[in-house]
Amino acid sequence: MADYTPPDGDDVNFSFTGSYSAPDGDDVNFYFGLVATISMFDASRDTVYSGSADTTILRWRSDIEGDYRVRIGGTDQTDGYLFDSGWVPAEYIMTHELTVADFVAAGLSPGAHSINVYVLSSDDIWSS
Repeated sequence: MADYTPPDGDDVNFSFTGSYSAPDGDDVNFYFGLVATISMFDASRDTVYSGSADTTILRWRSDIEGDYRVRIGGTDQTDGYLFDSGWVPAEYIMTHELTVADFVAAGLSPGAHSINVYVLSSDDIWSS
């Protein structure tokens, strides 16, 4: 068994309990990569689309810089309606205004819909 020592200034939050035996001739490698921590500061209302002239303000930040995507609905960075995308500096508070027109453009009816924020790290890992 080998030990892993992270570089100075880096933290590793990783634990493995149990055992694993690779098939004969195979190796097991663990890859560590940089991921973003995304903090949602607030949304100006709980119901973001009730069908009337609602406007919702969404505020968030990432602890690392990188490309970002804001999606309405979906389950990952490639799924759902792409509301906005671009590049965000670390610790910068991003603000988005969502209106009824955004939900209509996404083809969504009034009701419960998720709004997801994703940031791509320098290690090519999307975080949400």
